[in-house]
Amino acid sequence: EDPRASGCNAFIRDGAALIRNAEDVREVLYQVRAAPESGPPGLAEAGTPFQHAPAETASLCDDGGMAWQAGDTSCTADADLTERVAGLLSPSPVDLDELARASGARPTDLSLALLELDLAGRIDFHSSHRVALAAPD
Repeated sequence: EDPRASGCNAFIRDGAALIRNAEDVREVLYQVRAAPESGPPGLAEAGTPFQHAPAETASLCDDGGMAWQAGDTSCTADADLTERVAGLLSPSPVDLDELARASGARPTDLSLALLELDLAGRIDFHSSHRVALAAPD
């Protein structure tokens, strides 16, 4: 009866699954495959290939504002951009805004490049939105 719990209660009412870890996700997906009619709303039926919905992406306008473009479904950063971003970094942390200006990349492209560098273990994120090359092991 606590009004602060209304959002959580709505999720439970609508059939939300409690997700605590990766195993919980696997369990929910297995249940949906076994009985798609009882799965959470919005999931495709078993055997249906995954369809990536076109994402809205932002790009900077000449006036400094943001322009939203639908249909950008790229999932990986351009290899040249990833290496260019890596070349702009050093062991000394740099502000992400400064890195964005220096690289000239769109924010979404820069984020993908940083994600790839992070997953490869080549960069470290620091406090105050700063990033640096990872120290060699």
